[in-house]
Amino acid sequence: MAEIETVVDSESLGYEGYFSVRELYALVNRWLSQNGYDRIEANNSEVVQEHGKEISIFLWPYKKVSDYAKLEIRMFLTMSGVKDVKVKIRNQEVLCNEGKLNLTFDGLMVTDYEGKFASTPLLFFFRTFFDKYIFKTQTGSYENLLKKDIRRLKAEIKSFLNFYKVQ
Repeated sequence: MAEIETVVDSESLGYEGYFSVRELYALVNRWLSQNGYDRIEANNSEVVQEHGKEISIFLWPYKKVSDYAKLEIRMFLTMSGVKDVKVKIRNQEVLCNEGKLNLTFDGLMVTDYEGKFASTPLLFFFRTFFDKYIFKTQTGSYENLLKKDIRRLKAEIKSFLNFYKVQ
């Protein structure tokens, strides 16, 4: 059975104002692809209400860093009050969206994700021993990589959102 360790717990990013839902989605997909993550879209829903759209997206990208460990990012994107608007940004009129955006990131490291070392009690003991004493530096570097990836993705999204600040 795989062992799951939470590396980043509920790190969030909030934003209210102008942005493009389509371009934000494309940016996240492009970033994940460029950084070696395979993407699973666990949930995608959109509800149209009179005050705007309510959009909820749950992405679950993962990256296999070895035959024994993989990194997972659970991304929850919730948008509320999303309306289509035209705004002037850097002297150009742009069609975009306006509303509230909240992103939450969880970072998980999954070891023995194929369950190879859980078939017998002896193999389980060896896995625990190796995780604790032998592979400690290796798993530590994987944890640092995951933290760095989440920081970089978050910075990329912040940079994208700063583009939509109206002058």
